[in-house]
Amino acid sequence: MPEKTNDYSSLYIHIPFCEKRCNYCGLSSTEKRVDEIDSYVKSLVLELSERCVGKRFKTLFIGGGTPSLLSPPQMEVIINAVSNVADFSDDCEMSIEVNPESVTEGFAATLSGLKFNRISIGAQSLVEKECAFLGRLHTPKQVKQTFHIFREKGITNLSLDLIGAFPEHNIENWKVTLSEAIALEPTHISFYLYHQEEDTVFDSLLTQGKLLPVTEDKAVEIYEYGCDYLHTAGYRQYEISNFAKKGFKSRHNLNYWYDGEYIGVGAGAVSFIDGERYKNIGDPLKYSKLINKGESPVDFSERLDIDAKWREAVVLRLRMTKYFDLLAINPLPHSKIVADVRSELVECAKLGLVKIDGDRFCLSKEGLLLANEVMSRVV
Repeated sequence: MPEKTNDYSSLYIHIPFCEKRCNYCGLSSTEKRVDEIDSYVKSLVLELSERCVGKRFKTLFIGGGTPSLLSPPQMEVIINAVSNVADFSDDCEMSIEVNPESVTEGFAATLSGLKFNRISIGAQSLVEKECAFLGRLHTPKQVKQTFHIFREKGITNLSLDLIGAFPEHNIENWKVTLSEAIALEPTHISFYLYHQEEDTVFDSLLTQGKLLPVTEDKAVEIYEYGCDYLHTAGYRQYEISNFAKKGFKSRHNLNYWYDGEYIGVGAGAVSFIDGERYKNIGDPLKYSKLINKGESPVDFSERLDIDAKWREAVVLRLRMTKYFDLLAINPLPHSKIVADVRSELVECAKLGLVKIDGDRFCLSKEGLLLANEVMSRVV
């Protein structure tokens, strides 16, 4: 795998373990195998020690899974492994995902001591019966306690994750969740509309007709209400699913959306280096065996040509709510590719899905709801 000597913008570390996988979740995670975490951390250290030598990171994100299942000593081992071979910029955004039921005073104190300054709290709902229905292990009370614990430790940049339009969801409960969310005064809120994933509890129940999906009209109502409510509360939408108070956009995610480079470490983690994308093998046991044998854990790699990479960059820009200039995305592909993509966006504008200002484009309010349709035309 090629290595560069200049700075990398971002480092992602994946913790794939969960106490229990949620009923809606199709992401790769390993439930009921928390006893494997210690050996996995040792493998992470080996990969970090090799991949991060001489690098300087502007953002760090530890995601999962449930990273808050790590013990304080395990967290210290991981951060020390990076610090021993790499540097963090003075203003590095250091983020970690947590689930409320697994956050302790000791864990929060450890994160504060390690200079973490941004916490992403997975709530999904703040209605108690919905938490249980979604398969979450926490209660709304524990979400509130989590906010209190981190603020007490001096970490105040707190993001909240929510999900809407899942089976049998209704606007009344959504209003309760949003009201309770705003009362917690997070600096950032992400809310995602439910998407049916294969091999999940909800997928099975929906297929059997034992659950009722939310209608398209109801999903639109939930999304639009959420956007309007958060805007009124002082949160500005800067991406399809993300809203922030001024100065609190996720810099790590912005690096992805503006096609910056990043190193991904751990089972299933993705890297983007020198125009080439790599993905590690997803199973943590297989990942650890390869690492411990000194073999590459890379399961898949691809190098996009200029045309494909430019189209992908356009798709990523379309996720953002601000205008972007087609001709400012470099390197530019063949002029016919640019003309074709511009033509597709103009057609989408005629349908009311895209706004145009010369060679600058962005999704309209209606386009945000039908973003996949617009993006499919570009790709």
